[in-house]
Amino acid sequence: MPHVSPRRLNKKTFQMLMRQFYNALEEADARTKVALMFKEIFTKTEKVMLAKRITLIYLLSKEMPFEKIGEILHLSSATISRYSVGKEREKYRETLRILRRRGKFLDILEKILQAGLPPRGRGRWKKIYRLTEKNIDGK
Repeated sequence: MPHVSPRRLNKKTFQMLMRQFYNALEEADARTKVALMFKEIFTKTEKVMLAKRITLIYLLSKEMPFEKIGEILHLSSATISRYSVGKEREKYRETLRILRRRGKFLDILEKILQAGLPPRGRGRWKKIYRLTEKNIDGK
């Protein structure tokens, strides 16, 4: 879990920072630039957390059972339930629209889910990383 400072930003400062973050994402509109930016500013834990959240939203939209989602993503039932309620309230409408428009993410995710998770142990994700790198880079 990433560390968040207990000292909160005031609302105006937070909104300004978020606006700057969104502007930076828009500036780095090319996929490679966004990937480099994420690599530079996010820790591995933060990237995993973000990827899990996006995948969770997608799997909930596909009506996948909570137990299966928890098994695949190693998430608690409380987290899955919280996101399920958000999905029912259409909180993730724009995220789902973007995911559906960008078929590559969904294609890669489907391949991973169909193939099943790799067995536990050292190097278990190497094959998945190689497959996704080829699909993302188009090579």
